[in-house]
Amino acid sequence: MKRVIALFFAFVALVALVAAQDMTIKVGDGGQKFNPATGTTSAGSTITFMWVSGPHSVIQADDGTCNPSAQANAFKVAPQSTGTSTFKVPAGMPKLWFYCGVAQHCAVGNMKLVLTVGGGAGGNATTNSTSGGSTVLMVRKQDAGKWPGRDSPAMSELRLLMIND
Repeated sequence: MKRVIALFFAFVALVALVAAQDMTIKVGDGGQKFNPATGTTSAGSTITFMWVSGPHSVIQADDGTCNPSAQANAFKVAPQSTGTSTFKVPAGMPKLWFYCGVAQHCAVGNMKLVLTVGGGAGGNATTNSTSGGSTVLMVRKQDAGKWPGRDSPAMSELRLLMIND
C-alpha cells in the first residue's frame, strides 16, 4: 500500500512538472508595450492577454513584422482598452509573434511580442533506479528559454524516494 501511495505522489509530481506553462501578457502596460515583450512557453499552454490601457489590439503574425498571419485560424482581437482574451499555444510552432494593429503602434512604437515555444514534456528527463530496498524517481525539467535578465537556462529538479516493503 505504501508503494501505491508513493507511486501516486510521484505521478502527481511528474504531471505538475510536465504541465503547460501558462502566462499572462499585459497589453498596453507602460504605453505601447506588451509586458513581457518576450518569453518562453510550451505547446498546450494558455496565454492570457490582459488589457491595462488602450485602445490596443493583438494580432498574430507569421514573423516579426507588422503584418497579419496568413493562417486561416490566426489569433486576432479587435482594439479594446480593458478585458482579457486567451490563446491556446498550438503544437508544432517554434515561435509565435503578435503585434498591436492600432495606428502606428507596431511600426513606430514597436509594440510586438515574441514567444519561443518549448517542447513541453520534451524538455524533461525522468529516471528510475532501485537500490537497497528503495526506489528513487528523479524528474528534471529544463527551460532553455531566456527571459530578459537571465543569463542561463532555468533548471528545476525534483527527487522522490519511495520505500519498498
